[in-house]
Amino acid sequence: MPGATTEQRIERRISFAQDELSKEYCRITDEIKAFDRFLNRLESIVTSSDQHSSPRGMSALREQPTGSGTSELREAYEATVMAVPHFSEDYDESFYENLTAEFGPELAAMIRQADHIDERCRSAIESLSSTAIQEREHLVETIQAEQEAIETYSSKLLDIAVEIDSLSTTEFAAADFGGLEAYWTRLQTLEKRCDTIAEDRQRTIKSHDRAVGTRSSEASLSRYLYQDLPEVYPILASIGILGTELTAIQSEVEDRMICHKITHLRES
Repeated sequence: MPGATTEQRIERRISFAQDELSKEYCRITDEIKAFDRFLNRLESIVTSSDQHSSPRGMSALREQPTGSGTSELREAYEATVMAVPHFSEDYDESFYENLTAEFGPELAAMIRQADHIDERCRSAIESLSSTAIQEREHLVETIQAEQEAIETYSSKLLDIAVEIDSLSTTEFAAADFGGLEAYWTRLQTLEKRCDTIAEDRQRTIKSHDRAVGTRSSEASLSRYLYQDLPEVYPILASIGILGTELTAIQSEVEDRMICHKITHLRES
């Protein structure tokens, strides 16, 4: 972004991070709703146990809904869990591939080989679906906490960026030695503020650096949430930008201070 101010550069990076968080929040909540709908449909699927335990014998079997069993399970799963808007983009898996990823290879193989769903199988599916919901609910809470953290860091970093933009347009050549010392002290204060924010952010990252995101591999929370951004640690990258700008201005101020000292020695 040529010609952009420091404030604009930081604002742009943070905005991208916030957009990614909003997208992921929507995707995960969609998946929670999808699993809820799947569980509701699962209740209506007649199992072989239901049929065999009927007190009315063959007449009851004739009254059971047709198409019950694995085909009805597949239809329910594809119409709910696999019907979320982002499924093709994020997963792009077949029914059995997704079933294996969500419920494990053993249950997926059992369903693939079965003609009918028995009560034990349905119970396992219900349990694993509930677990999938709980895991996603936890992830939603984590995303919400990250959104709040980004908002807090955004305010602090943009305040520093505004000061840097102001200092970057200052004519240090016109300042006396005392004025340059004041500028240098201010720059040191801003640098310490950046260091404090960076330390706090590192602690935050470590506190929730757990396996999240893709089901087949482990990824830190930041790599999972910000994998589509140029930097997977957008706050730390923003602090790096501020640090670079502060160093450049500080060098200019120090050069002017040295010039003042040399001039003073020549005149004395």
